[in-house]
Amino acid sequence: MTIAPSLESLLDELLEAGEHADKDELQAIQAHDQAAVPRLVEMATDRELIRADSDAPEVWAPTHAMRLLGRLQAAEAVPPLLALLEEEQEADWIYKELPEVMAQIGPAAAGLLKAYAADRDRYLYGRSAASESLVKIAQAHPETRQATVDFLRTFLPAYPDDRPDDETFRAFVVGDLLDLKAKEAYPDIETGLPRGSRGRHDRRSGRRTA
Repeated sequence: MTIAPSLESLLDELLEAGEHADKDELQAIQAHDQAAVPRLVEMATDRELIRADSDAPEVWAPTHAMRLLGRLQAAEAVPPLLALLEEEQEADWIYKELPEVMAQIGPAAAGLLKAYAADRDRYLYGRSAASESLVKIAQAHPETRQATVDFLRTFLPAYPDDRPDDETFRAFVVGDLLDLKAKEAYPDIETGLPRGSRGRHDRRSGRRTA
């Protein structure tokens, strides 16, 4: 009789896996289902691992852990993952991975993502990642599309006390609405942005730095 590897031994192996983790190993971790979630959250948010040398294999462990949390649809992972947007602003790969992970977690993540995107005191690119995550969820779960479009449209009018980042964030939102092919928002888009403003500013690159 074959004894399944323990979760801890599998996670220890994941630390040494590097960029290309073994698919069987990832499936074995996923097979532990919800029991794996707390340890995966710890690994995905481990600051020492995130800030490890780019040539070290363990620097990839948070990425693998985050992706596994998405596959497990771990809604409880949303708050600690969102915290990374604020605390790890130099880790560009997080801004690329998070929307895909949130799409896998699904509508259960939407409420917290909306609250984050709406908070003008948050980091601009974190808010942008949250709004992009909502788009990814809407694309994966069409039943949420209209609520997402309605939410994003609320950002198009100018605030009475516009801040320097507000126009940029509105441009991100325009791009998100275009991604959703939200034709019903086009009149708001045309009137809500300053003349000459582009429909989408460049987001963060999302590339892991060498």
